[in-house]
Amino acid sequence: MKTNFVFLFVFLFALGSSAQEHVDDPCGPKIDSLTKELDVAKRKVRELQMNVKTKSLGKKIKSCALIGPADNHCKTSKGFEFVRVKDGWKDLASGKTWFTKIYLATTQQSAVATCENKGQKLPTGWPADLNGRSGFPNYDSDMVVAEKHGIHELLFPKNGKAYWSENWIRHGFDGEVGAYALSADTGGLVFLPNILEKHSAICVNF
Repeated sequence: MKTNFVFLFVFLFALGSSAQEHVDDPCGPKIDSLTKELDVAKRKVRELQMNVKTKSLGKKIKSCALIGPADNHCKTSKGFEFVRVKDGWKDLASGKTWFTKIYLATTQQSAVATCENKGQKLPTGWPADLNGRSGFPNYDSDMVVAEKHGIHELLFPKNGKAYWSENWIRHGFDGEVGAYALSADTGGLVFLPNILEKHSAICVNF
């Protein structure tokens, strides 16, 4: 393909030069012939460019469930695309980057500090049925969105772990503080009643 482009551009240059040389030539038919050949060559260049663009747009995106270390772009079974960025994967639909470093056996408070020290944060997390209720914003949390987009095909392997969110809530008569977390096994949000328990964590961008 590259060779074809080079040939056509050289041909165009030659035709242009030849046409210029014959501007003052009284041989009108020869100039008309050169002009027609130039138009044909330009049309072929445009066709080649369109073919390249069409092939690029039609390139199949690999399934996130089948990617390897060298793959940088994939689509989940839910139909959402992720691209590899430095130290993580970016959800193209939400704009959220999920970093691949997993922190094990950490309290919620320690996980918050760890992410902040890296210029990152814990993802927000509350069940969708609490949107606009109990003090939560009226939209889906980071974890709910990620679940809907098929994040489990890239991260959160089924290893019995729960991953802290940044959202905590007081509960019970003694004012104990708990927080929601993403379950790697069930793929949903669970409430952990004590933020001092040790679970896992993954950070996201601000």
